[in-house]
Amino acid sequence: MEVNCLAHAFSIALDEPVERIYDYLGHDGQMVVFGNEPSPYNRVGFHAQEMVRFALEVGKPVVPIERTPVSISRGGTLWNLDYVRIMDYLDGYDGVVAGMINGKAHAMAWDHKHRILRDRHYSLCFKDVNLDIEVFFVCNAR
Repeated sequence: MEVNCLAHAFSIALDEPVERIYDYLGHDGQMVVFGNEPSPYNRVGFHAQEMVRFALEVGKPVVPIERTPVSISRGGTLWNLDYVRIMDYLDGYDGVVAGMINGKAHAMAWDHKHRILRDRHYSLCFKDVNLDIEVFFVCNAR
């Protein structure tokens, strides 16, 4: 897992230099905070809410779509939406996919027209990816 994959994915999806994200947030995710863990798990990294905050700042708000949202009451879980729902969003919007990609925790930019995932190193065709999405951040709401 790359510690900066979330920042790079949002950089691509929002068409903003990653350095601008770092400057706005005041860090590059590299600070070691968990000394007993191996790299990159020992680094502060980024939280998705930092990316949401940056997107709002640059006038490009994002909408997080959870894979399995639930409504919980004192009586228990009231409803649970299935995985098919998130695919509807992938069909119509660009954004950032976060979850397990080919068995590793990762975040990549999503291009819905070309149906590819991109990060700063490579692109993957959707049909060739083992994808377990935790959250999809819509970055081009109409």
